Amino acid sequence: MIYVLSTNIVVPGKMAQYFEIAEKAQPMYPKLGMKIVGSWHGYTGNMNAIYVLYAYDDLAALQKAAEARRTNTEWRTIYAAVNSLITSQTGTILEPNPWSPLK
Repeated sequence: MIYVLSTNIVVPGKMAQYFEIAEKAQPMYPKLGMKIVGSWHGYTGNMNAIYVLYAYDDLAALQKAAEARRTNTEWRTIYAAVNSLITSQTGTILEPNPWSPLK
């Protein structure tokens, strides 16, 4: 199992709009091969940050999900709407350590 930690920095004052779009998009995630393990927003530090942790069986599953997103018209529309509300986005691929509770 691998994980991807996605961090989006939302434009100040646009968090409610971001939440609205993200919530409506949730039913699409499984169809695109994406499994959300958790989603959080900053309570301290950068309070405009959204953190989402995704789980994939392996890098091949991650690649398949990325291709599904690229070719899905509805997803591209949602992504464009979200992209208009963020100032930056990063993604980090994480592999669990042997002692990690998440495997």
